[in-house]
Amino acid sequence: MKRKRLFLLLASTCLVLVLAVSPFMAACAKPAVETGAAEIAALEKEIAKLEAAAPEPAEVYNWKLQVSWPAVTADKRFTPFVEHVKAMSGGRININLHYANELVPNADVAYAIKDRIMELGHTWPKYYGSDIAIGYFLNGLTFAWQTPQQAAILLNKPEILEMAREAFAELGSYYLGPVLVTPAKLVSTKPVRSLEDWRPLITRATATSAKIVESLGISSSPLPSGEIYSAYQKGMIDASLMGAAMYGVDMGYFEVAKYMVDNIPFSSPAVSTVLINLDIWNSLPEDLQQSLTTAVVELSWYISNMVEEGELLAREVARDEMGVEFTLMNEKDLAVVYEAGIKFWDEAAAQSLRAAKAVEMLKDWNRTLGYMK
Repeated sequence: MKRKRLFLLLASTCLVLVLAVSPFMAACAKPAVETGAAEIAALEKEIAKLEAAAPEPAEVYNWKLQVSWPAVTADKRFTPFVEHVKAMSGGRININLHYANELVPNADVAYAIKDRIMELGHTWPKYYGSDIAIGYFLNGLTFAWQTPQQAAILLNKPEILEMAREAFAELGSYYLGPVLVTPAKLVSTKPVRSLEDWRPLITRATATSAKIVESLGISSSPLPSGEIYSAYQKGMIDASLMGAAMYGVDMGYFEVAKYMVDNIPFSSPAVSTVLINLDIWNSLPEDLQQSLTTAVVELSWYISNMVEEGELLAREVARDEMGVEFTLMNEKDLAVVYEAGIKFWDEAAAQSLRAAKAVEMLKDWNRTLGYMK
């Protein structure tokens, strides 16, 4: 009985204490809840600020690029460029290669870029000489330079680049820079050691080269590069000014044309370019613009070095495995060919103020190198 009363007393005491403390606990708990809510609100405000300041996800560009060569050459020369641009852009620029005449005829690449049939294009400035006269100069006037290094120094001068970019802007494109390729030599189905040997041969040549050939009394044909092999086979042409030994091996020309004249370097080297749609170029962030221009400079030297090494190997294959004979034109007729080529410098200069300035720079450059007086 005594133990039961003691238990009730303890229970009553605990109840009194709980009831007494409850108001105090409630009073203390209220500020804590208010403080926690205030902290959460402050954190949410900071998060909102950070979200507002965070950059938008980087835009990814998926572009088409038509190269002026067939697949066998285009893949070899441009696949590293595509990979390099993707790496330099952090994966923001993806380029899909298309081959010669696949999307549009090679001579229409700049116009197709303006119309956004493709975003980028590898092409030859001479194709647009009727629209922008400096195009002939940028492609390489006949005998304009003797080495890739000479061409690179001249064509990358700021004044030349500025004129080139102004000119191509008129066609809706941005000129990314010169791409040095290969010397254009005469490959023929019959040996050529004189103008007399050459004159009966229908020769594939384009732009200024065609004019020079015709001024020498030789018939020319402006076939696209992709049709040269079949034209040889069908007897439509007997000779072509298109690349040198490496072209003859890679594209199979030496299967049907067994002679190459070694000492008529119509262009050493020929010079192509990569264009991009002007509006797209202007919309790109500066770092991507820099990536593209750098990649084109490196592409130019990559191809130039590949050609130099490839020429040595190709000559061995052509001579030893394909039965090709390398001939030389006699010095007297070679001088006639050279003079015929130089005459067209002034004709090119007369077409526009830009072309005139560029040709005068070319003449000064050749005087500096001792090729002209």
